Amino acid sequence: MTNSLESNFKTISVDNGKEFSEHKAVTTTTNLKAYFALPYHSWERGLNENNIGLLRQYFRKSEDFALLSIDKITEAAERPNNRPREWLEFKVHNQLFLGINPPVALVNLIRELN
Repeated sequence: MTNSLESNFKTISVDNGKEFSEHKAVTTTTNLKAYFALPYHSWERGLNENNIGLLRQYFRKSEDFALLSIDKITEAAERPNNRPREWLEFKVHNQLFLGINPPVALVNLIRELN
């Protein structure tokens, strides 16, 4: 993790699944604290649940990711990340994170509508 990322993040919230069994290595390497949601408390991971819902527009729950092209996965991951958000004054996350001021999100939205 680069210094700029370490200065922007202090914690990570994760599920209790086996995919996070190496959480100690991640927290040691990044100096971040890991917090686990309680089982069956999906509201403790609201943003995570919302993003999974957005990705379900592109992939069925039973879909085998090993059979998908990297291009399809990349496109599906980029679309929710580049959606203008009302609570961000219709900017996208990367605009704020990277300090981009022009309304790039609006330009992208207009392109999609045409």
